Amino acid sequence: MSSGVKVLIVDDEQHNHIVLKKMLQQQFPFITEIFQATTVAEALNIINLYYPQIIFLDVQMQNETGFDLLQQIPEPDFEVIFVTAHDNFAIKAFRFHAIDYLLKPLVAQELKEAVTKAIARQTSSHRILNDNIQRLYTQLFKSDGLTENLTINTAEGFKIIPLSTIIYCQANSNYTNIHLTGKQKITSSQTLGYFEELLENKKFFRAHRSYLINLMHVSSYKKGEGGSIIMSNGEEVELSRNNKNSFMQLFKA
Repeated sequence: MSSGVKVLIVDDEQHNHIVLKKMLQQQFPFITEIFQATTVAEALNIINLYYPQIIFLDVQMQNETGFDLLQQIPEPDFEVIFVTAHDNFAIKAFRFHAIDYLLKPLVAQELKEAVTKAIARQTSSHRILNDNIQRLYTQLFKSDGLTENLTINTAEGFKIIPLSTIIYCQANSNYTNIHLTGKQKITSSQTLGYFEELLENKKFFRAHRSYLINLMHVSSYKKGEGGSIIMSNGEEVELSRNNKNSFMQLFKA
C-alpha cells in the first residue's frame, strides 16, 4: 500500500484540513493524493469516485458524526483513523476497541505512528475493524458507556475478549501477559499501567506492581506480610504490602 496512497480528510473545520494536509505532505512522500470533504455526502461521493485507502474521520461534525458516513459503507475497504477532540471517556472507548485515533491538536509523532499502522494493517482485518467501529458507536452515542468486551491488538490483527474471561494481567517488561480462562494467554504490546487505566471501575484491582487481577476470579487469600491471592485457575498472585489494606476493604464491603 505504500506506493501511491490516496487519503481522504473528513472534517467540517477548514483549519483542520489545512493542518493535517500539511503534516501528511511533510512526513509521507508516498501519499500522492489528498482529498477533502466537509460533509458526509461529500465524503461518500469522493470514496465512490476515487477509492482512498486511508480516511481521517472527524468524530463530531456539525449535525453529523463520522459514524454516519461509516454506516453507509457496510464493508469498507479502507483504513479509518478517527480524529477527535472528545473528552476522556471517548478516548477510553477508542482504546477499549483498539481503534486508531488522533487527539486534536495533532502531534506529528502520533500521526506518523497511526499512518504507519494503517499501511501495515492487512486487508483481512477490515471485517473485524468494522465490527469494532459499530461497538464503539454504540458505546459513544447509544449506551451508558459500559462495555463487556476488550479488543486487544495482536500480531495477527485483533482479538476480542469478554472481560469475564480475564483472570489477571501480568507485567512483562513493556508488554502485558493477559491470562484467560481455559488456560489461554495473550500478549499485548501495551503496558500493565495502560490496562489498569483502561479497566478502572470494572472490578479489576492492582494487587502488585506486576499484577492486575479480576476480582470476580478471586478464590481465596493466604495471609502473609502482604499475602497472596489464589485465582480461579489455581494460580497464586502476590499481593503487595502497600495494597493489602485496600484489597481487604473490598472484600469486607
